[in-house]
Amino acid sequence: MSGRLRVARGFTLVELLVVIAIIGVLVALLLPAVQAAREAARRTSCNNNLKQIGIGMHNYHDTFNRFPLQQTCCQGVGERIFQSWGVRLLPFVEQQNTFDKMSFGFGQGLSAAELVYKQQPMKVYTCPSDPVGGKLGKGADDGSSVDLAATNYGLSAGGHPNSASTTPGVGGAAYGQYSATNDASQVRGMFSRTGYSARMADVTDGTSNTIMVGEVIGGWCQWQDWGYQSWATMAHPINAFNREFQTNAAGLYGDHNKCILFRSRHPAGAQFVLADASVQFLSDTIDGNLYRNLGDKADGNVVSLP
Repeated sequence: MSGRLRVARGFTLVELLVVIAIIGVLVALLLPAVQAAREAARRTSCNNNLKQIGIGMHNYHDTFNRFPLQQTCCQGVGERIFQSWGVRLLPFVEQQNTFDKMSFGFGQGLSAAELVYKQQPMKVYTCPSDPVGGKLGKGADDGSSVDLAATNYGLSAGGHPNSASTTPGVGGAAYGQYSATNDASQVRGMFSRTGYSARMADVTDGTSNTIMVGEVIGGWCQWQDWGYQSWATMAHPINAFNREFQTNAAGLYGDHNKCILFRSRHPAGAQFVLADASVQFLSDTIDGNLYRNLGDKADGNVVSLP
């Protein structure tokens, strides 16, 4: 019996190219899904940071009968304690050891001993979606000569304009400035940058629809570091100028008219802590008047979240 020689048949070049093309299409389809899943996880982590901050704010209020002060600018040096709200909140976000290294004497400035800690990113104050989260950069005001670690969360000074009348805002003192010679009732938000913080009783518009803290990108703005000061206003829409900052962040880092606002690396909006400690995501297409009303604690415009 004669046998037949079997010749193994391999892939042709065309078949191989088809298989490679199919694999490429599958990878292209899967990649956005993987990226979306990773962003969802990062956003959840950011949300957890904000929840911890909100609960910490309430525990602080229970202890001191007011929310934490930020008292780092615009009063006489001898009248100031150079610590941010983030520093004051440390014992209430499980960072007692770092808090114990800080001093709270009037007029003591930014000491070299404290800078060792303030130059380190603080995980609870950093959003994992931000590639420049925790970045070192020059601070503002008395912190302009030192490097400080950026944060992704800032106090709400409400619907004040930035600078003078050159940017939008409902009105009142720029940035919600406040000093001993000013009327604290003119601070529209829960906080000012200059030594005012609200008590729960001051939030007459309702704690469930008044913004207390929101997301910022401190690596783009020298007024937003966790150790010295971090705050923002509703003068501009959420995520305003983000594209401009992505291409020219270094040149805009000290532009107080454009960088002092709430923004995030999450698509289409940012997350906020309300005065009742709940966390809400607000779209960057939110109506401007509604957004400013949410930032103001006692303007009589009681609004609901969209």
